[in-house]
Amino acid sequence: MRKALFLLLLVFCLMPVVAQAGGGLGLKGGFLDSDEMEDQITMLGADIRIGMIPLLELILSGEYAWDSQEDELGDNKLHNIAATGSLVVPVKLSFITPYAGGGAGAHMIIQTGGDETETDTKFGYHFVGGVILGVPSLPLKLFGEYRHYWVKMGEEANFSEEETVKYHTLAGGLILGF
Repeated sequence: MRKALFLLLLVFCLMPVVAQAGGGLGLKGGFLDSDEMEDQITMLGADIRIGMIPLLELILSGEYAWDSQEDELGDNKLHNIAATGSLVVPVKLSFITPYAGGGAGAHMIIQTGGDETETDTKFGYHFVGGVILGVPSLPLKLFGEYRHYWVKMGEEANFSEEETVKYHTLAGGLILGF
C-alpha cells in the first residue's frame, strides 16, 4: 500500500513537468527503403511521445513494413517489425518544431518463401530527424520524420559493414498532443 501511495504521489509531482514539456500519441505511414531492395515497401507505425523535460523528449515507436512479390518459386513475403526507443532534442518555435536524436531497439524480420518461413530478431540502432507543424494551442499536429537504421545481422557483437543491414524510413502522420 505504501508503494502505491508513493507512486501516486510521484506521478502527481511529475505531472506539471510532463505537461510543460508536452507529449502525445502519433500515427504514421510512409515507406521503407534500402540499397539491397529493388522497391520501396509500405510502412505503418505508432508513437508515444513523452516530454521528459522541456529540452528532451522520449519517443517509443512501433513500425510494421511489409512486401509481397510473386516469382517462379511462388509467393515471397517480407515483414519487418521494429520496436524502438529514441531520445530527441526538440527546438520549439511558434508553429514548427524540428527535432533530432537517436535510439535503439529490436527488429523482427520475417521472410516467407514457398513453404519456408524464416524469423530473425536482431538489435539495431538509429538516427531520427523530423519536424512537427501545428498551432501550439491545438492538440492535433502534423509531422514528418526520417529514420536511418543500422541492424546487426551477424552473430558477433561488433557492427562491421558486411554484418549490418542499413535501411531508412520516411513517414508522415498526425500527433494528438496532451
